[in-house]
Amino acid sequence: MRMKFRFLIIFLSVFLVMRFSWATSTEIPSARVNLSYEGFLGPLYIMSADVELRLDNGHYRVVTKGKTEGFANWFFHWRNKAVSEGTRQDGGLVPRTFKMNANWNDKDRNTRLEYSDVSPIVKELIPPPSEVENKEVPVTLIDNTVDPLSMALRLMLTMGKSGKCPGIYRVFDGRRRYDLGFTHDVVEDLPGNSSSIFSGSARRCAMAIERIRGFWDKSKLVTDTKGAPEVWFARPAEGVPLLPVKFEATYKFGNIRIYLTRLEQGKTIIKAD
Repeated sequence: MRMKFRFLIIFLSVFLVMRFSWATSTEIPSARVNLSYEGFLGPLYIMSADVELRLDNGHYRVVTKGKTEGFANWFFHWRNKAVSEGTRQDGGLVPRTFKMNANWNDKDRNTRLEYSDVSPIVKELIPPPSEVENKEVPVTLIDNTVDPLSMALRLMLTMGKSGKCPGIYRVFDGRRRYDLGFTHDVVEDLPGNSSSIFSGSARRCAMAIERIRGFWDKSKLVTDTKGAPEVWFARPAEGVPLLPVKFEATYKFGNIRIYLTRLEQGKTIIKAD
């Protein structure tokens, strides 16, 4: 059971950094946004996450903090903090640094990337690949990749321009190399839910992850889903970004749902009942 939660969290962490999309223009405005999410396995509360987005004076900074909750924390104690910083140039994004500090069952795992042109450079990886189950990712596979948080901002630009599910991104987080895709655009109404701050019209995208390298050999036995995981995007209030308001996927051991439970932007504060 602990191993199941370990690799489930890896997959769900992809969703927890994929947060923001303005649907007004291809330019990202200056902004300060704070979000909270909660995840459930069936009726059981299993995880929480907070996200901070800062866009100021040609720079960006995204911070995510996640942890297991309830009975999931009893089976698998997990804490994670990730920070991505970079610059905004000519309508695009240039990552500069990415840091991730995680603790799994009292074992620390730290990652630090720095970027040279389009290529990440691994500056810190604790413990090294030789001491863990993740296979080392060759440098030949990481050119033209971005960290997960910078990927989230590129998602902003694409959805802001097209308003549609944005296609495929090449991602490297220091240990794992994967492609993340969003397809099958559908607009539908989400019913009200006491766990969520949103109900109403939302855009649904199918989400797919292709594991390239750096995953545990048997991780697919745990993280494979029955059908594609799905993400719903919507604007919870006038003047706020287009945000992921719900994630849902069905695994061999149950149905996982993640809801947006709190939003703070300027004087706007919305939270679930």
